[in-house]
Formats: sequence, structure tokens, C-alpha cells
Amino acid sequence: MIGSGMVCQALPYQEGFGAKQIAWLVHSAVVGSVVAPLTLLGGPLMIRAACYTAGVVGGNTVLLPFSLIFPFSREFFLVVDSNQWKLKC
Repeated sequence: MIGSGMVCQALPYQEGFGAKQIAWLVHSAVVGSVVAPLTLLGGPLMIRAACYTAGVVGGNTVLLPFSLIFPFSREFFLVVDSNQWKLKC
């Protein structure tokens, strides 16, 4: 599944129906063949994952207009000190 996605990204785009579009169709078929059995075997788990995904996407959709109206300040991005993210070896 990862390999078919890498092939899709590696091919250059050209106008019309070509190799990139065929690679995308193959990748979509591979993803579908992986996800379809999961929906049959793990119904409640897939429903829970779908609800969480819908909640995150819905929350982002609600918050997006507010971030455009009230943009974040520079101080907001400087709250975290970059030194604390470095590995201590």
C-alpha cells in the first residue's frame, strides 16, 4: 500500500490520461482492498474510527473561519522553546 502511494507521487503529471492516472487507480484499488476486509471484520472499531475522524474534520471546519478572522500572533508560536525539543544525549 505504501509502495503504490510512492509510485503515484514519483510519477510526473502530464495532461490527459497517462501513467500517473493509472498508478492512482491501482493505488485506490490497493487501499480499497485493504480497508474493505477491515470493515467486515472490525465493524464497531471502524465505526468508532469513522466517528473520531468525522469529529476531527468537523472541528477543524468549525475552527478554520475563526483562525482566518483572528490570526495567531507571533507570540503564540514562540511559547514553546525550541531547545526543549532537542535530544539530550
